Amino acid sequence: QNIPFISTSDPSQSNHYALFMPAGLQSGTNYPLVVFLHGSGNRGADTTAASLREAAQIWARATNQLAHPLFVLAPVVPTNQLWADNTTNGLDNFANSSYSMKANPTSSMRMMFELVQSLEQTQPIDPKRIYLVGESMGGYGAWEAAIRYPTLWAAVIPLMGGTDPSKAAIIKNLPIWTFHAANDPTVPVTGTRQMVSALRAVGGHPLYAEFATGGHGISAEAVNYPAQSGNPSLLDWTYQQAKMASPTNVVGNAQIIYSNVFNGGSVTIYQTAPLPANPPSIQALSPLAGGGLNLTITGDVSLPFSLWNSPDFTLPGTNWTLSDSGLITNNPFLAQDLLTSTRRFYRCSTP
Repeated sequence: QNIPFISTSDPSQSNHYALFMPAGLQSGTNYPLVVFLHGSGNRGADTTAASLREAAQIWARATNQLAHPLFVLAPVVPTNQLWADNTTNGLDNFANSSYSMKANPTSSMRMMFELVQSLEQTQPIDPKRIYLVGESMGGYGAWEAAIRYPTLWAAVIPLMGGTDPSKAAIIKNLPIWTFHAANDPTVPVTGTRQMVSALRAVGGHPLYAEFATGGHGISAEAVNYPAQSGNPSLLDWTYQQAKMASPTNVVGNAQIIYSNVFNGGSVTIYQTAPLPANPPSIQALSPLAGGGLNLTITGDVSLPFSLWNSPDFTLPGTNWTLSDSGLITNNPFLAQDLLTSTRRFYRCSTP
C-alpha cells in the first residue's frame, strides 16, 4: 500500500503510509496498533522499503497474527525531512545522540500523530494498546514521540536512537524496552545509555539490551529478542502492555509544553500550536495543608491550554487550588475540546 495523507493542521504538508490490517476483523472488537518509524534510508513517497523492514514485518507475520491480530502502520518521512530534529551538522549526522528537544515537533512527527488519531477514528483500534517502534532515525523519533505524546502509547521500543535526557521524567512511567549495539558507528550508543540512566534516576524502569557487536544493523535481532533469564520475548512483552485511560481534554495537535514530577506522578501542561513566545509553565508546586495541591501558573496564559495529572498521581483531598496571576480558582474539571475552547481550563480533581 502507498496511501497519501494530508496534514489536518497544515494542508500544505503531506506524506504517505502503508497500513497492514488483520484478517477477519470481528464486529465490536478493537485491535492493537503497532506504529513503525523507519530509518533515514527509507525516506520518500514510496512506503515499500519501510514496510518491508523486519521491525515492521514481524508484527504482520502470519504466525504472530494468528495469536495476536493487530494493525501495523508504517508512515514515511518525505525526502530531506526527519522524525526528530536532532542534528546540528547536516541532515543525517546522527553523532548528537543526546540533544535538546526543540519546542515544536517536525512536520513528519506531527503528521504521524495526526495519522494515528485519524486511524483511531476510522478503524477498530484499541486506544489502550498502541505500540511504537522506531529504528535509527526512527529510534530518535520513537524516543521523541514518547516524550511529546506520552499518553498515546502503551509501550515504546526505540532501536539505535537517542533523545533529550532532561525530559526523562515525562516518560518515566511508560513501558520502554530499548536496544543498541556498543560498537554502533552511526548512532553512538551513549545516547541510549544516557537516556536509560536518566530514566532510572527519576524512578523509571526501562528495559535495555545492549549488544556487544552488530554495529548499526541490530534491528532484526532486537525485534526477535527471545525470552531469557525469566523475561519474556520482546513480542510477548509488548503484547502484555496496555495503558490506562488517557485524559479526555488532550485532543487534536495538543503538545506538551511543560511537565514536572510530584509525589510519584507528573503534572503536565498541554497546548495547541501556534504556541505563544512565553508559554505557560508551573512556577511553584506544593501540597496544601488541608489536602490537594497548590500550583502557580506563569507565562502567557492568553491562549487555551490544559493542565492534567498522570493516572498514577495521587493526593489527599479532591481539589487542586490554582493561582493564575493572583486569581485563585477551585474549578471542577471541564472536559471541553481544547481546539475549540475560547477559555483556559484545568483538571482540578484527583483521579
